[in-house]
Amino acid sequence: MVTALSMNPSIDLTLVIPRLTKGATHRVHTARRDIAGKAVNAVYALKNFGIPCRLVGFDFVENGTLLREKLQQANISHNLVATNGAIRTNIKIFEEETEVMTEVNQDGPQVTEKAINVLLETIAGTKTDILILNGSLPQGMNEDVYKRIIKRKPIPIILDAEGTALKSGLEAGPYIIKPNLSELEDLFSTPLPDQNARITACRVLLSRYSNLRIVCLSLGAEGAIMVSRDEAFFAPPLEVEIRSIHGAGDAMVAGIAAELFHSINSPISVLLKSAMAAAAATLMQEGSIMGTKENFEKLIKKVAITAI
Repeated sequence: MVTALSMNPSIDLTLVIPRLTKGATHRVHTARRDIAGKAVNAVYALKNFGIPCRLVGFDFVENGTLLREKLQQANISHNLVATNGAIRTNIKIFEEETEVMTEVNQDGPQVTEKAINVLLETIAGTKTDILILNGSLPQGMNEDVYKRIIKRKPIPIILDAEGTALKSGLEAGPYIIKPNLSELEDLFSTPLPDQNARITACRVLLSRYSNLRIVCLSLGAEGAIMVSRDEAFFAPPLEVEIRSIHGAGDAMVAGIAAELFHSINSPISVLLKSAMAAAAATLMQEGSIMGTKENFEKLIKKVAITAI
């Protein structure tokens, strides 16, 4: 079983327009509304890929039972803690001409210390093989929460966070982290302009945090790098028709988790292939819809990796 922790789910309104011009009036080609958030995206991808999965997290009562209903419709196992507030709405504007996504994301609602403690006890008591910790935190939650969870769960944990949440989480020793380039540069407070600098930075983290085993560095349109203490591989992006870029990073996390679920000893080259195929399969979907198993299985055969 793979479990993802969702503390700040969202309703994603995705608008597709020909070109975004500041201050102008735009005509929307297509629009869709999806339940999302990084952890929600990850479990939807895992479900699509045929991996046993569960979502644990908050459900905000002002939206009724929207999240629960969507998870039930998708036949995704879940254990949600109801608390006051409403699920936030994020607006995603996809520009067809440039294939660039502009995002306007709302903060999550304020959560109480009581609700936080109930959720932490829920995740502590959840039996799972792999745990995914990804996404932003709602208001009222201390940014050391991932660190606290990692310390209490002696299982492989994939951490995909930013800022203080990532820095403190690293101190507790997750199994894998998946930063993007900006997040990695933020950890070192310096630009990392080339491949050598990026690999060196990943290796510094691996030497600094003894329980950290793998760094998967997402480079967006440039591909991705995966680094362990002994090996490093680069994979360029797959050429696919891009319909939305939202959720591709979450799909990478799901791809890694899916391969780890099959074998915790999978080589990092195989983990990277799975991550890249999952991301590309999701790029082919509209809105916040995650990649299909059919496309994932086709694309994983096409991922090219190079030892570096």
